[in-house]
Amino acid sequence: MMLYYDRKSPYIVIFDTAEGGINDIKIPCKSNTTPFPSILNSKKYDSTLLDLMEAARHTGSIRLKYIFYYQVLEYCSYYYLENGLKRKLENIVKSPDILNSNLYSSKIIELYSEYFKRNNDSQRMESLLKDLCSFDDIKNEIVSNADCFINDVCFDGGLKIEKLFNKKEEIDNPQNGIMTIIRKNIDNIRNVLVHARESRENVVISPTVRNNVLLRPYLYVLRRLAENVMIKFE
Repeated sequence: MMLYYDRKSPYIVIFDTAEGGINDIKIPCKSNTTPFPSILNSKKYDSTLLDLMEAARHTGSIRLKYIFYYQVLEYCSYYYLENGLKRKLENIVKSPDILNSNLYSSKIIELYSEYFKRNNDSQRMESLLKDLCSFDDIKNEIVSNADCFINDVCFDGGLKIEKLFNKKEEIDNPQNGIMTIIRKNIDNIRNVLVHARESRENVVISPTVRNNVLLRPYLYVLRRLAENVMIKFE
């Protein structure tokens, strides 16, 4: 209330502490299991993606980190072309009479119209992750905090994310469609963070310390997906 009247007013923050042993969240890292490569092959990356990754890295809010990493997937899924469509477009631009704009412009418009007609945001992101990521890419993130994925995650505020596996042994042989389930869980968390509540279920992720801890395992999965997509995105 002091800040309501005086934007420069000092204020006191009383920090809460998480309970229930959920502080034991491990930070997954590739170099824990594989040696750091002696040579790295790189390329020129999209500046928007680099800005989003940098913002996610430096913000102190885990909720903002989650949103920024998710925006990497959003951005790429919007511009990403499925392999089939990409091949068709490449065949058009390779045509020796490409300068015949009347003929080829209509073909390109037709391809794009059909693509966006049958693809909503979720479907485009599904295609993006299917083409550029696999479960092996995020397996280290899952294994590092396996207990968080073999049990339901119940956030303060009512949002419940169902477990991915019944036991740790299943992680080595995940069910078909596991990436779709993970994407949907990531989507559900993002929607509640952005919109404050999930309108269909009337649930929220309250801004508590406990929730911040519970978010971390899925944040690490999302971060690895965003990194993989950024590296492979063209």
